[in-house]
Amino acid sequence: MTKDDIERLNRMEWSLNQTITDVKELADTSNRLKKTLYGIEKTLIQLKWFAIGMAALYLLDQLGMTEIINLMR
Repeated sequence: MTKDDIERLNRMEWSLNQTITDVKELADTSNRLKKTLYGIEKTLIQLKWFAIGMAALYLLDQLGMTEIINLMR
């Protein structure tokens, strides 16, 4: 092997190591994004059920059900 071949192999090895490092960083970033999106999804589900509950309470109030419930106490 010549000196040029060794230098070329060293560059290729460095490039391969850098690529492996970049792929690992991308995988870590992907995992963090998945966790973040899962948290956002949970929050949105909670907000949805809160809104549904508020709408149900408003509807029951408009139908007079809260007065009936208060009379039953």
